Amino acid sequence: MILFKNPIICNVIAILCLGTLLRCTPAQTEAAHTNHTLELTYAKRFDASYLESGAVEVKINAPWSSSDSTLVKTFNIDSGFTAQSIVCLSITHINMLTELNLQDKIVGIPTYEDVFDDSLRSYFIDRGVQEIGKSGSLNYELLMSLNPDLIIESAVGNSMDVNQKLEALGLPVILFSAHTEDHPLGRLEWIKYLSLFTKTQNAADELFQKRVIKYKSIKSEWSNKDSSTTFFVGYMWKDNWYVPGGNSYMAQFIKDAGGQYVLEEDSQSGNIKLSHETVIELLRKSDVWLHPGYQITTLDQLQGRSLPPAYFKRLRVYNNNRQLNEHGKNDFWQSGFVHPEMVLQDLRHIVKKNDSLNYYVQIK
Repeated sequence: MILFKNPIICNVIAILCLGTLLRCTPAQTEAAHTNHTLELTYAKRFDASYLESGAVEVKINAPWSSSDSTLVKTFNIDSGFTAQSIVCLSITHINMLTELNLQDKIVGIPTYEDVFDDSLRSYFIDRGVQEIGKSGSLNYELLMSLNPDLIIESAVGNSMDVNQKLEALGLPVILFSAHTEDHPLGRLEWIKYLSLFTKTQNAADELFQKRVIKYKSIKSEWSNKDSSTTFFVGYMWKDNWYVPGGNSYMAQFIKDAGGQYVLEEDSQSGNIKLSHETVIELLRKSDVWLHPGYQITTLDQLQGRSLPPAYFKRLRVYNNNRQLNEHGKNDFWQSGFVHPEMVLQDLRHIVKKNDSLNYYVQIK
């Protein structure tokens, strides 16, 4: 049973309610929690408290990156609730649940082709996991026939979001906002959020701590050595350039890898739009260029974008598309999301001009 404390805070935040269809099943509690707060180290967008009643009170703060609201939606998860059937509207949710060995609880995904891992895709096909479509073309009839305990969506705060429609149908939807975190480990820490609905808190804590230790170990390898490697990150799309802000998770990655982000003085956490002239100047100051564009595989493609050829005599350009499958899905955005320590290792190798890379490939 879910008990809501503020039935209507704001139409925007109302999408966070779980609805009345969440079914209670016998609790599979890993540990007893009494009146204390869930320990979070890096995540800023949610928090949770264990109440004396046995329920868990969860809050999500400013649920999408474009929101500047400090309002929160509060709901209680009854201690007897454990999600046994889950629909994931994003590949990120699938990867996090799989990390917790909960892939058998997944009954619906957007499409099979979205899944990078061949064995996981085959597993879903063999089990008859349903393809329910994406936000713009969601199969609501099929979704309702699945009668899931839980639907997870990463809403972004625009017309593509389907949370309100799902709520109107009485379906149990929760919001997942890991993508709004400005630290790679903060994004991973949302695995603790999902564990609250599946009674896997201990497993989530253990997994998170192991990866934090590895991440910190990689970060500390060169902590006493200054790096003169300056990074630019960004791509051009329809005559506009999009670049992560200086307070973004990519800026944090670069800092932790021992590099300097060319926009490190900027205070924004999301992508910012820059003029071509500004980008030319930023590239002039940079040694490494990351993420030049999804389909970029050669320097000729970059030189065709009105960039001075002389830049490429010294610029090292890397794209994050080494791991692509036959459907064009990029593992950087899948396993890389739940393995920030592996992404950091790649960036550390780029700083040191080491060719041993997992997600990145140098464009020559």
